[in-house]
Amino acid sequence: MDGRTEDQGPRPPRDGGVDRPRAREGGSAEGAPQDPAAHDRGGDGGRRPEREPAAAGTRIADAGALMDLYYEVSMEGVDLRRFLDRLDAGEWGPVDPEVVVEFLRELQAVILSNIEVKATEGPHYAERRDEVIAETQREFEELIGRYLDRT
Repeated sequence: MDGRTEDQGPRPPRDGGVDRPRAREGGSAEGAPQDPAAHDRGGDGGRRPEREPAAAGTRIADAGALMDLYYEVSMEGVDLRRFLDRLDAGEWGPVDPEVVVEFLRELQAVILSNIEVKATEGPHYAERRDEVIAETQREFEELIGRYLDRT
């Protein structure tokens, strides 16, 4: 037993009830994402266990460290655009635009892969596959262009 009495109700989830945004739950009823960040990162969350997110004020030198930071911040419900706004404001220290472009391309690949997986899960998702892929690609092209202009 965990020492809880019946009147205390069920034990809260180990993660405190916070769930990473996932393609399986995010998006519209038809399965279209409302934000590129609303997609599953895979079984391990896409995190690299050997690397911790950058500490505030230190230079984020590679896309992997930026991805780890993004996953951590997205757990708080922050979407991709808001994350990039905070990144641009220097909240986590300086980041070269080339690193942000690489991060966005890696994230786009993860999301597009998840869309493909989702399309196999049911006909209503498969019907929207091409539309959702095109929408996601447009969104990422815009975001990547925002940083390519700075290089």
